[in-house]
Amino acid sequence: MGPQLVGGCAEFSVAPEKILVAGVSLGGMGAWFLAAQHPDLFSAAVPVAAIPILDRPAPGSDLDSLLDRFQVQGAAPGNRLVQLPVLVLHSRQDQAIPFAGVARAVEALRAAGAPVELVVIEGASHNDMPRYVAALKSASSWIRTLWSTP
Repeated sequence: MGPQLVGGCAEFSVAPEKILVAGVSLGGMGAWFLAAQHPDLFSAAVPVAAIPILDRPAPGSDLDSLLDRFQVQGAAPGNRLVQLPVLVLHSRQDQAIPFAGVARAVEALRAAGAPVELVVIEGASHNDMPRYVAALKSASSWIRTLWSTP
């Protein structure tokens, strides 16, 4: 990873191997997208309440078509996302991004050999972020464990 891609790593004593991408909702879609497009820049991804995407969606894409596309591409040979640890946080009661589709995407990645984990949040709507606090606290332990592994 060159300094031109992650500006300031040397200047601010940032360990390039300890950079992760995370986001919630639309930001979580961005986390999925950036992790898939640039897995070499990140040590992990933590998408929260987000539909998984691997590349730029076509204009007018709906959730079902995005999930169907992910199902095919996520398990495809050569998918670079398969190399990156991903911790997915999602609620069964998410009314904006259906849980079943996210769970299928996680299973497709697992089937392809990806180090992906799904943390299921119970009783939270899409915008009910206080219910995600405990899972986010656990995510910090997951990250520390990941970064302490040689």
